[in-house]
Amino acid sequence: MKPAEKHFRCTICQRGFTRIDHLKRHHLRHSGLKPYSCVFCNESFARWSVAKDASIKISPTERFR
Repeated sequence: MKPAEKHFRCTICQRGFTRIDHLKRHHLRHSGLKPYSCVFCNESFARWSVAKDASIKISPTERFR
């Protein structure tokens, strides 16, 4: 199987990505932005899925809002 070509490059570190959405998510590492937070503890995260997982760990009976 041939590796996928990485057409999208980070302008800061030159890391390559096969999808533009992965590059956009990667840019959060350089900017330090953490736009998502746990609804229970207000800890901030760069990725929505990690914020959701943190909320579930704190209160498994509550759904992520």
